[in-house]
Amino acid sequence: SLDSVDDINGSETESTQEMELAVREAITSLSAQEQAVVNLRLQGYSVEEIAEKLERSQRTVERRLQQAREALSQMLELF
Repeated sequence: SLDSVDDINGSETESTQEMELAVREAITSLSAQEQAVVNLRLQGYSVEEIAEKLERSQRTVERRLQQAREALSQMLELF
């Protein structure tokens, strides 16, 4: 029935919202440097642009993004 579809969509929306909240919370537990590169990356900046903005090398930005990905992956394993 149509109600069943709404229930399924409601669960998916709730699940997506829970995941978004978990990701936001996980990001806050990263180091300040990792948070900076992750937030800029999420805003659509390229590695090169982030490096310029933060006055760091592209290699440093890439390393911080990788460290952040690994940390977030561990924190969000349950999802």
